[in-house]
Amino acid sequence: MSKWHKVDEAKAAGDKLPNMLPGTFKVRIDRIKDFEGFQGDLFYIIEFEVLESSNEDIEVGKFYSQVIKYNQTMGPINVKRFVMAASGLDPNDSENEEAIGAEEVEESLSDEQPFSGLVMDLQCDNITTQKNKPFTKYTWEAVED
Repeated sequence: MSKWHKVDEAKAAGDKLPNMLPGTFKVRIDRIKDFEGFQGDLFYIIEFEVLESSNEDIEVGKFYSQVIKYNQTMGPINVKRFVMAASGLDPNDSENEEAIGAEEVEESLSDEQPFSGLVMDLQCDNITTQKNKPFTKYTWEAVED
């Protein structure tokens, strides 16, 4: 098998990986990137490979992403919660709040990609927003050694 075998299934039109469906997963972080939309919207994008899946429609070995729209109310909170979890901190513990700020987010996006290769647990749930719109909630957790 060629080391380039993933090109066979890659979709060249666009740079968007599929979103997740409900379930519990073990994933490996591939990369973190940001993107500024043409209307000034800022996006924090977590790309990852699924290692284990409780949902038969989410294939092990495939890459997916969470795209966080930073300009929305929950955007900064979701970014902080992910960076906290990836850093081994409990996002539900208020004593960890000040450990993660803009500097740590910038570092997560750096060329060094400090979270690349990190294995994490991910829970995805479908919820309805306050504006009555469907939404997939991502809950990240560091994997215990």
